Amino acid sequence: LRQAVQDSIDLLSNWIRDGEFQVVNEVTPELEVQADRDFVVVSVLNNLMTNSLKNTDKGGQIRITAELRGGRVRMDFKDNGRGMSRDIIDKLFMPRCRRLPSRLGLGGDQQKGTGRGMLHIKHFVELMGGEIEVSSVSEDEDSERSGTTFSIYLQHFC
Repeated sequence: LRQAVQDSIDLLSNWIRDGEFQVVNEVTPELEVQADRDFVVVSVLNNLMTNSLKNTDKGGQIRITAELRGGRVRMDFKDNGRGMSRDIIDKLFMPRCRRLPSRLGLGGDQQKGTGRGMLHIKHFVELMGGEIEVSSVSEDEDSERSGTTFSIYLQHFC
């Protein structure tokens, strides 16, 4: 799992460098999950990492952690970006939600997407027998603590 996270970081290294982001991989090397590596790396990790980069200001931090909890691995993607309002969180995984409000990130460059990435992430996580959750504090709520955490729960590989 740690190597899959590192592969995602390496793939996005130009964005990370250009945005002067600090990306911290705190996943322990011995932690493994029952999941298809291509699904995890390409479809989930890269998308979550890209979303964090798009919605975190230049110089921000993204921290990836994982821990074993009752036979499942909980992986957290936590950024110190602008956060999301409750309204956006409520619509995040909706099939008809084509595009959420655009955000600025990567040092102020306008970033756009299809608005379907989170729906795909949720689908792929569920295909692997997992779950995904999101928690967020928006800048409007608390500018000192703003940021978003996506938590993915996958079966531990024994």
